[in-house]
Amino acid sequence: MNLLNTLEKVRVLKMKAFKANKAVSDLVVVLTLVAIAVPIALALQGWLTSQSSRVSSYVLTPEVEGILNHKEVSGTKQVFVVTLRNRSSRDFTLSKVFAVLSDGTVENATYTAVGSSGSNLKQGTSQTFIITVDSVSDVMSLVFEVVDALNSKFNVNVNLR
Repeated sequence: MNLLNTLEKVRVLKMKAFKANKAVSDLVVVLTLVAIAVPIALALQGWLTSQSSRVSSYVLTPEVEGILNHKEVSGTKQVFVVTLRNRSSRDFTLSKVFAVLSDGTVENATYTAVGSSGSNLKQGTSQTFIITVDSVSDVMSLVFEVVDALNSKFNVNVNLR
């Protein structure tokens, strides 16, 4: 009986050894995973690179930029000297100026162009304006409404803080 048990144990050990020989080695598994991971990583890198170039093409520089040159307050009258710089390839015309006050209200402001260009902003040029606001409230920002030749309007905000 003891001999039978021993023979059975030997048979089981041989079966286990036989099955172990048929298993995939660790080296083959690692090489297979690397062979799959490297092309996926390269494809992902290429896709992310193409996406980053797409995103940077959507970043817009302002077509018209406003720069505060001078601010003067005397009583109920506030005067600002602002230069608008046209960075686009289109011509614009200044149509309105609004002042956003510290209490949240919006007031119409009057403007006068300095120089011979008037309220026109030719492509690649700058134009200086004198803005007058009749209010005792502090002016937080000036909003310039500009219009192009196709009558498309947009606002240029000049923050005064």
